[in-house]
Amino acid sequence: MFFFPSFIRSLFGLACDNVLSFECVLANGTIVTASPTSHPDLYFALRGGGNQHAIVTRLKLRTHPIGDKGLVWGGLRIYAADHLVALMNSISNFTASSADVKAAIIPTFTAVDLFGLGLPVGLVLFFYDGREPTPGLWSAFDALPSLLSDTRTRPYLEITRQLSGGNIYKNMRVQLRFNAFRNLPAPAMTSFLERHWKLVTSAAASRNPLDLHILSFALQPLSRAVARASLAANAMPNALGLDPDHGDRLWAQYDLAWANNLCDSSCPARLRDLVDEASRLHRNLSAGIRPTNYVAGDLEHIRKPIELVHNLVSINTPRVLNRDFRRTTQSPLHITLPIASRRVSNNLLCLLQDIPELSTASLFHADSPGRNLGEGPRALGSHEPELGQVGHFSQAWDEVCYRNGGEEG
Repeated sequence: MFFFPSFIRSLFGLACDNVLSFECVLANGTIVTASPTSHPDLYFALRGGGNQHAIVTRLKLRTHPIGDKGLVWGGLRIYAADHLVALMNSISNFTASSADVKAAIIPTFTAVDLFGLGLPVGLVLFFYDGREPTPGLWSAFDALPSLLSDTRTRPYLEITRQLSGGNIYKNMRVQLRFNAFRNLPAPAMTSFLERHWKLVTSAAASRNPLDLHILSFALQPLSRAVARASLAANAMPNALGLDPDHGDRLWAQYDLAWANNLCDSSCPARLRDLVDEASRLHRNLSAGIRPTNYVAGDLEHIRKPIELVHNLVSINTPRVLNRDFRRTTQSPLHITLPIASRRVSNNLLCLLQDIPELSTASLFHADSPGRNLGEGPRALGSHEPELGQVGHFSQAWDEVCYRNGGEEG
């Protein structure tokens, strides 16, 4: 939870880094407080490790002053289709050179298909934590013609309301998925972004001329400054494994909305195929290329930090958090989270995007009482029975929790 970036991410880290404690209900009905000193394993898992560990009923958050007496600079700009690739390149360059930690952008690219007509558009919310941005900070974006520009000095509350926007998906079906890309040096990233946009517009095209599809993706810059702020914000790192030495990343959130219930099966499959194909494309184009501002780290282990846990699937299509998941002895439906290292890095979040449903897999039928399956680090709950029940899942999830053997995706 709280893993997606905000305007002040480079200053104070992600929202999950600023959670001081969670009041939550475990699967056995126990109410506990998860914090660095109370149930620390659960506290670690709840900060970026998905929503399968407990029901959170209350949060205690660290707050921060914003702007100059609440005034900041920012607002929305809208760009036409013929400038979108150049806009994406500007976003990539901004990610690599974002020395000013007060600056942030939240870009969204939308391809609407209405009666067979494609209507692509790009929207960027700009933010600067002050009354005026540093001169020249937005020069690459200023050079691109915009259809609308509403950037100015304003109260911070106005910008948060712009970010919330309207409900364009009202009465539509929606599915979300995620990708994470290493931010590559300009030539390679330019090639990827151009081809990625073609994949998006192709996936947005409706197969039925009478249908309405809206496909959007938000391209979120995760510079090394964000990783630094994330580590500085909390003595216990979150479950996302951000490391400034790994260089810069771009996280992508894809939203597909459709109006016709005849697309209830094919539309989610189309979105899954898009995300998988985009991941393969980036993997091929980035082979052997280090991300911008890279210092050290295994490139394969830092390639995709969020995709597994947060790619939403149907309730009967389970996913795996980590190859080292262990079953506790209390129940065959209790799955726990490994914490040998507080920083699980990429393994926690990048192994799988989907797991095909299995009927009655026999992965655990031979498990004897008192035995944990699999090898790996100490598991959450292996030492406290009540904590062994933090993840209570369906039988479908349970039967495939070791599928794929932890193969990197």
